[in-house]
Amino acid sequence: MKTGTYTCTKILLKNYIAVKRKVITEIRKRKRSKIYMFDVNCFFMKQPLIDLIKNTVIFECSLPCGLRKLEKSPLSTKEDNCFKVIDASNLSKVIYNNIINYAFDVFEMLQEDEVLLTKALYSRIRYNHTAKEAAKIGYGFYGEVLLHALLHVIYKVPPLISKGHFFISGNGESKGYDSYHLVEASGQIHLWFGEAKFRETSASCIKTALEELPNKVLTDKYFLENNFIPIFDEMSKSSNYDALLASSRLLEIKMQWVEKAKIDIEDFKANDIGVVYPIMIAFKQSSGGYDKSISNCLDYIKKNYAELKFDNLSIERTIFFIFIPIEDVQLVKKTVIKWIESKEQLI
Repeated sequence: MKTGTYTCTKILLKNYIAVKRKVITEIRKRKRSKIYMFDVNCFFMKQPLIDLIKNTVIFECSLPCGLRKLEKSPLSTKEDNCFKVIDASNLSKVIYNNIINYAFDVFEMLQEDEVLLTKALYSRIRYNHTAKEAAKIGYGFYGEVLLHALLHVIYKVPPLISKGHFFISGNGESKGYDSYHLVEASGQIHLWFGEAKFRETSASCIKTALEELPNKVLTDKYFLENNFIPIFDEMSKSSNYDALLASSRLLEIKMQWVEKAKIDIEDFKANDIGVVYPIMIAFKQSSGGYDKSISNCLDYIKKNYAELKFDNLSIERTIFFIFIPIEDVQLVKKTVIKWIESKEQLI
């Protein structure tokens, strides 16, 4: 898997280290019992969770793959990636334990894990304790939390801002893209704004991921009005974001919006800012096995969506798929639900 193009710059790493030190100092002041380990590629995540992610969701191959006779998706502008889940229970553990990292920014993690998890469940993700099991299984946070883990640990792309800020309590949804991650490399800014689908069938995942992509999701209007304006508005509430974006050209665009209410797609283009759009398809593996499951995805995309165009987003865009066949999707979700309800000990 080639991820070197998106290696984090020293400047961004320095900014994260500075914020991390500030948070650790505050944690120690409050005598918090559990201190997060620090990994230069994962910024602010417990080492046991980092290890769990790396040992549970294993890179299998890139597409095209001549050995497996599999092409890449006709929509992809770079290699697609295929992963294999080693253990379903551990996948549930990854999702359950990564909710906090998905829901909060590093400088918000000043309380015990159990307190943060409770807050996340009530105000940062869609979870209703009194809902029926079928409704809980249908929640979208499983896929979003998993995508966050993959981007953060496997692809080494740190979060720009927590998705938890954009939860809409009235309808239980979160606005915007499913991931907000950022890398500056080789003079470019890459915004990893992706989509996560975690469903029973690959067809359902692909359909819901792609049906609104060309005319709504990957458009200048949606990029600015549904994502960056809310992001900049949220960032204006804390100076910690300015610290994270110090020396980044993105900070200047943010200040133009906050101070002058000016935002234009041309500013992103002029600053060589592009979008990397990973589409994670996690689904129940077919009876034909792993390779057949991937082949089914590719055939479905080719048959139904090969002609899609994305000309309504005028900045540079990179699109690729992350395919993850899973033996039992419902079991993974039910285990997460069980642990949430029983308040299972976090790692």
